[in-house]
Amino acid sequence: PWGSGQAHVQLDPAKLDSCYPLMISAYAPRPIAFVSTLSASGVGNLAPYSYSGCFGHDPPIIGVSICRNRNAPDGKKDTLANIDETGEFVVCIMSDWFVEAANHCCGDFDRSIDEFDQSGLTRAPSIRVKPPRVAESAVHFECK
Repeated sequence: PWGSGQAHVQLDPAKLDSCYPLMISAYAPRPIAFVSTLSASGVGNLAPYSYSGCFGHDPPIIGVSICRNRNAPDGKKDTLANIDETGEFVVCIMSDWFVEAANHCCGDFDRSIDEFDQSGLTRAPSIRVKPPRVAESAVHFECK
């Protein structure tokens, strides 16, 4: 049990090279948001985000934290660029049965590449937004 002689570990985020290892290890378990978007010109993007959550229920509020892309001229990951352009996205909740296919979406792909094609996952039409849902996912949130 904690408090029986163990030393308390205190970390100063300003003194760490990156807080990423700490955050993904300490704040767990967390659902993976698998986000589907379309650019204004119709190019698809599918990417997993481990910084996500449910922030409200009436109305339902879903949050996804998207880090910057240092390699992109505008500093944006494709997902953020597409959401900024269109205002629409679909959050598909990741499940064990398709995690291997989803891993194929983690690469640093050019914006002209649709990760649906890289992963082999199935597009399913959405009802309220243009980006497709991932058919293999059991839960989808169509967002504007």
